[in-house]
Amino acid sequence: MSDILISGYYGFKNAGDELILKSIVNDLRFYRPDIKISALSASPEETSKTYNVYSVNRWNIFAVIKEISKCRILLSGAGGLFQDTTGCLSLWYYLLVILTAKIFNKTVFVYAVGIGDIKYRFNAFLIKKCFNKLDFITVRTRQDKETLESFGINKKIIVTADPVFGLKL
Repeated sequence: MSDILISGYYGFKNAGDELILKSIVNDLRFYRPDIKISALSASPEETSKTYNVYSVNRWNIFAVIKEISKCRILLSGAGGLFQDTTGCLSLWYYLLVILTAKIFNKTVFVYAVGIGDIKYRFNAFLIKKCFNKLDFITVRTRQDKETLESFGINKKIIVTADPVFGLKL
């Protein structure tokens, strides 16, 4: 059983997103060295080896559901996960992971995310329904916060820095 399952755009060899994961893992281990961390990844073996975490294939729905059911906390982020300019499927994927965690009654933390342009009113509605179920929300900019508030998010939203800014190289 993992303490925290991290969901984001990991395992795609995107340098920025990989630095985000490194930052999150380093920060969690700084505060609690014995923490058990799992991550969803497009390249689970590489992610496990690189970050010393347990990793599951983000495309294997059964493995994802199993990992969600076993974790205590889902951390979704960081980065620009919540946008539909590159297509709706990516946005729906991240929202579905969150909603699955809430079905399993998990604590869900959306961490240091950017809220990109949302072209479709339906997607704004989905974000509203999903984010109003969250336990904790942090975003990277005041504009991200204002965008969420314009969707009708009635949870406290904290503006924070991108986790990479705290990374010690």
